[in-house]
Amino acid sequence: MLCRYTKANFKGKTMHLAYTVNAMFLITDMLEDGEEIMDIFEGKGKEGFRRLCSAVSILAACGAQAAEADGLPRTMVPEAEELCACMQPAEYVDIRRETMRAVLLGYGQEIANEEEEIDEGLAELEKK
Repeated sequence: MLCRYTKANFKGKTMHLAYTVNAMFLITDMLEDGEEIMDIFEGKGKEGFRRLCSAVSILAACGAQAAEADGLPRTMVPEAEELCACMQPAEYVDIRRETMRAVLLGYGQEIANEEEEIDEGLAELEKK
């Protein structure tokens, strides 16, 4: 594997998400004063969700290239507008979790046990 990436499903298809240096700079350009990169992945409110969709589209583009470099078929790269318009709540929970996982993998941090790291906001959404 040349690049670390995760998988998420959108509209019944798999997309690879990779947090590469290119993704890091593109997403960093989206930051507003005082924000940190993980603030983008919280996706709170209408504007936050729009920005999350933009970040996911960037991660998907980098992930598709990474998967292709590993010899896998190129996966889908949805545009931010398509993600905003079509993402289902169950997909939102999965995609949000995988975007955070992609960032951790990009920095070389493996998640040993998914049960150890609990996002309370995601846990609430999964209960509903």
